[in-house]
Amino acid sequence: GRHLLRWVGGGWGGESAALYCRLGDRRRAGRHPGRLVWYRGGASIPAALAGLLLESTIENILRAPIIVAPLLMIMGIVLLIADRTSSHSRSLSEIRLSDAVIIGLAQTLALVPGVSRSGITMTMVLFRPMNRPDAARFSFLLSGPNGLGAFLYKMMALLSRGLPEG
Repeated sequence: GRHLLRWVGGGWGGESAALYCRLGDRRRAGRHPGRLVWYRGGASIPAALAGLLLESTIENILRAPIIVAPLLMIMGIVLLIADRTSSHSRSLSEIRLSDAVIIGLAQTLALVPGVSRSGITMTMVLFRPMNRPDAARFSFLLSGPNGLGAFLYKMMALLSRGLPEG
């Protein structure tokens, strides 16, 4: 547990420090760890917008077991294909804006029940062809903005409607 927190937490702290120190330095903007803060935020936008626009469809139609069960199997196979075909040649330090955009678009699929957010993120990172540890790390780093956004959205809805009776 302690090593996981150091592995991920160190990334969050390092990115924040780099962002703070080099915010205005455009010459190094593509190379320093602080760009991951921007890429994480940008990669979270497509799923947030899709979630807002498609919330009722997702809640009312796509939760049927006939949809969820096959998607679980299909996405497992797609992850296996990504892992087996990836060259695993790139590291997280080599991530580009185009990678973050494509990964962010792929995350919108996780709004459909049966598609794991971390699974689809890791799948797309492997297709980009990053190594396994960095695919897992970037997926974990993306969970923060997505989870926080979903929590805040649901809390605002709960506060505006109030608690149900009973």
